[in-house]
Amino acid sequence: MDSDSRESFFVRLIAPMLDQLQRIARSSLGEQSVDDLKSEAWVAAPVIRSQMDDAIAAQDERLQGAVLSKLRKTFGMVCQSEDAVRVATRSRAVRERWGVFAEQCRSEPDRAGAI
Repeated sequence: MDSDSRESFFVRLIAPMLDQLQRIARSSLGEQSVDDLKSEAWVAAPVIRSQMDDAIAAQDERLQGAVLSKLRKTFGMVCQSEDAVRVATRSRAVRERWGVFAEQCRSEPDRAGAI
């Protein structure tokens, strides 16, 4: 593929995927920019294309879907994992606070009724 056809392939691949790339970038909470994801798509597309069929067109929805799926798995899982850690940490902190409160209620029943 010469330089012009590679550039044309990239433009035809990325243009229909921009909305999805923006969603993935937003969900990464600043970890990835749209430009980062475009670069990742450019790297992933030839590999996926060779696995599917080298003659597949850049605007083919199967190719775009496979590239987006790879990007979501690569960058979405990290984001989801970090969210899960944040939720678990908050949950543990809340349980600890309630545990302290429950102990105070058991040790000082008269005072607990006033609260």
